[in-house]
Amino acid sequence: CINMMDEIKHKKIFLDLPMLQEHTGLPVIGISARKKEGLNKLKESLRQIKKDRIPPVELLEYPYPVTKCIHELTEQILLSPNGMNDHFRAKFAAIKSLCQGKMVIPQILSFPDKNAEKNLLEKVEQCQRKLCIAGYTREKVVQAFLAASYHKASELCKLVIVQNEEFSIEKQNSYLDRIFSNRLTGIPIMLVLFAFVFYLT
Repeated sequence: CINMMDEIKHKKIFLDLPMLQEHTGLPVIGISARKKEGLNKLKESLRQIKKDRIPPVELLEYPYPVTKCIHELTEQILLSPNGMNDHFRAKFAAIKSLCQGKMVIPQILSFPDKNAEKNLLEKVEQCQRKLCIAGYTREKVVQAFLAASYHKASELCKLVIVQNEEFSIEKQNSYLDRIFSNRLTGIPIMLVLFAFVFYLT
């Protein structure tokens, strides 16, 4: 769901939603919550997703040891008698346990069978030991997740966002630089700012 589409149009930014959908493999709906535009389409899309069950999509690329542990934990969560049969939620629980530790598992999952819970907690510990041996402490695992997310977001932005040069941030910054660095305009502005600061203090 992409919100603030009215602001995007106002700033003359072109956002290629079909391209974003193609590269993520997920339905992409543009809305303006403030103006209540696109909300019906969003609701319909959510109903369709619930009905059709979107297959798992691997968007982010992690280092191999991290990917292997995520896969092992996700599979064990799906096979455990905890009532979870959703791949997305199972993977989310796996990633969260690697980032925050095994004690997050009981907060996310409910186990009628305590042995199943114990086995999963042991699996989390086992994965964390494997990652430590491979040089991935919990902090480095978190960094790997953040780096992968940032890299993918940056990649998608380059693909789907086209900004009108007239409104580009670079051009706005260049314009402000010219104003503040110009002797005729910069000095008066600085004097006004200094006067304002002295007035406040």
